[in-house]
Amino acid sequence: MYVIAQSKLEEIKQDYLKRRKISLHDLVRHIGSRIYQHLIAEISRDSKVMIICGNNHHGLYGLEIAKYFLEDKYDVNVYFFAHQDDLGIKESRYIANHMITHGNVKFLSAASQISDISSDIQGADIVIDALMGPSDSYGLYYQDVIRILSDSDAEIISIDIPSGLDGETGKKIREVVQADKTLVIDAPKTYLFQNDGVNYCGEWKVIDMELNVYFHEAYSENLRLAVPSDLNIVKKKYPRDVDKRKKGHLLVIAGSNEYRGSASLVVQSAFESDIGMVTLASVDKVCDLTAYQIPETTLLPCGGGDHITLDHVEYILEKQESINAAVIGPGLTRHDEVLRFLEKFFSHWKKPCVLDSDALQVINGNTDLPSGDVVLLSTADEMVDLLSVKSEDVHTDRFDAISKCVHKYHCTTVLKGPYSLIHSLNRKIVINPVADASLAVAGSGDRLSGIIGAYMGRGIPSYESAICGVWKHSHKDN
Repeated sequence: MYVIAQSKLEEIKQDYLKRRKISLHDLVRHIGSRIYQHLIAEISRDSKVMIICGNNHHGLYGLEIAKYFLEDKYDVNVYFFAHQDDLGIKESRYIANHMITHGNVKFLSAASQISDISSDIQGADIVIDALMGPSDSYGLYYQDVIRILSDSDAEIISIDIPSGLDGETGKKIREVVQADKTLVIDAPKTYLFQNDGVNYCGEWKVIDMELNVYFHEAYSENLRLAVPSDLNIVKKKYPRDVDKRKKGHLLVIAGSNEYRGSASLVVQSAFESDIGMVTLASVDKVCDLTAYQIPETTLLPCGGGDHITLDHVEYILEKQESINAAVIGPGLTRHDEVLRFLEKFFSHWKKPCVLDSDALQVINGNTDLPSGDVVLLSTADEMVDLLSVKSEDVHTDRFDAISKCVHKYHCTTVLKGPYSLIHSLNRKIVINPVADASLAVAGSGDRLSGIIGAYMGRGIPSYESAICGVWKHSHKDN
């Protein structure tokens, strides 16, 4: 499923109207009907519904939806933010005049009328927010209404975007409606996946308008959502008599005396992702713990110190020929001796690998990456260091940040967080459609590195391994 930037939507709309030779009002009727069909499937007949419409094209969708509710005799009240004689859009005037005959539309144009909407909101079960579209400016009293909505116990459903959110950046303009659900028109938009949009859109669902897919492909910003069919590549069926070595052999370089559990998390996730063999290289205490928890692990003990050192490089590299891929970094610490180990190890490692956590500390323009297929697993804060930029540069535009990282290091990159991003050279940025706070726990990234490493060890390319790994990690418990 393609993801569309807000800046392209007006082009898409005008192109669509021209090609289909239909009017704007025909398009509004189509959109209103599709959204209404979704709403009545979820809203019970005895619910008290309130629809808040702005004097703009977005309010036009709200009025069209309201018309269907009224025709089907739902208990609905409609608030329109304009004077009855000052409707700015021709189609709005047509629909509003139609509804006036039902006596269910109220026009708001004075501060004294705000108290009316406040009491009605408190009595509503469902409030449909059609106040502002992605590019609309604040109208008179909009901020007051948004504050009232924020204090309401009603379920709030925003049409396409919560009012007050910038459709391009996902940032708050001023006050923003805190939606419980957002019904996104036709295709996911970039505002859903960054800045304030992550938290204000609630549960979102794309309402398919059945527009030709050409418009998505032609106007998408090199972005798409991950979908279940992406996992087809990892659903390989082995013959019943397959040897474990044919299913791949993963090397894990992880853990320290301070972070003993990291290695076990990586190894366990790798085995759960159907890798045939896992070898762990770590200090003795980590190896002992992992052997106790996951006895099928092959071990390369690296002495009784607190962390791995430069002395262990050759010892581990002796196993390179029998290894298919590696996970390097979780729980290693950032001790100087560890960083020197990584610098030398990278210069000799030629197999595919996942670099995570502490392994990222040595590649900020100072150390070459291993020569094989590489996946970088990075948090937003780690990417600040990888790009040598300010924190706001990454947090404000995650799409630009991951693109710059891929072009700087020439490898597949995962930018972790709510709606994790996956990108590689000459490939689309893939958005994992999950933002689950339960994943923000210690060890979560270790598990992810084990899954991706296992897929790479099974011979799956880095970009596909990263997409499948992020999907499996986020959906495992959902």
